Amino acid sequence: MSNKDSPLFSRFQLDKLNTVINELSKETRAICVIFSHASGQPIISAGELNLKQIANLSALTGGSFAATQEISRTLKEAHPFKYLLFEGEKTMVYLSSVKENYFLVGIHPQEVPLGFIRFYFKKSINSITQILSVEAREESIKDLQNVFDAEFSSLLEEALEESFKDDLEEDI
Repeated sequence: MSNKDSPLFSRFQLDKLNTVINELSKETRAICVIFSHASGQPIISAGELNLKQIANLSALTGGSFAATQEISRTLKEAHPFKYLLFEGEKTMVYLSSVKENYFLVGIHPQEVPLGFIRFYFKKSINSITQILSVEAREESIKDLQNVFDAEFSSLLEEALEESFKDDLEEDI
């Protein structure tokens, strides 16, 4: 996996992703919303499910996501299928790709209209795409470097002052 496809994010990006996922969960009255890497690794989630359920669903939907990609390739579709829907008696699972290497899963009660879910998913996917953009990632890295540079400079200055303090006292 190349660096640009890595599921590692800055604190800034994770905070923004967390906000988007929590808002999506509330707006769509979801049981749970999960943002995952295509490998099935959950990144951010919001809702009523426990960590084990989230990990299991993320891995299983990751497999479904991969199978769907292969179906579109087999059918010689110009682009991979973007959405996948599972409908049960009480719940539905809505799966949408986000960029090339991520997907968003929403688990909703049957009474939530699908068009309502799709509308908010599209809005959230646009926000997530901006957060994942190369520019946003580079900006986060710059911010992180500035923090480390400032912290390092401060620590270096303190260490030098402490080192020379003993020399100055000996000279006096």
